[in-house]
Amino acid sequence: MKKAKKSALKVSATQHTIKASKNQTFDPKTFLVAVKQKALEKFKPQTKVRIVQRTRMEYAVPAAGDKTIVEVRNVQSKT
Repeated sequence: MKKAKKSALKVSATQHTIKASKNQTFDPKTFLVAVKQKALEKFKPQTKVRIVQRTRMEYAVPAAGDKTIVEVRNVQSKT
């Protein structure tokens, strides 16, 4: 998915998003290895690339009885 955005310097920037298929789970390192070729193909024609990794993590926490509580956290890397 491409999204054109105007920056503070009035220069257009393009945002690319690479997502895992539904029902697939990865740890961050494994995901980056899996999408490396796809990302290199998208970024190759670019002169400047700024990468931010956004991750949605789910933790299954055992609760009383047979119940499990799923905690969701969103994490974003610095550039």
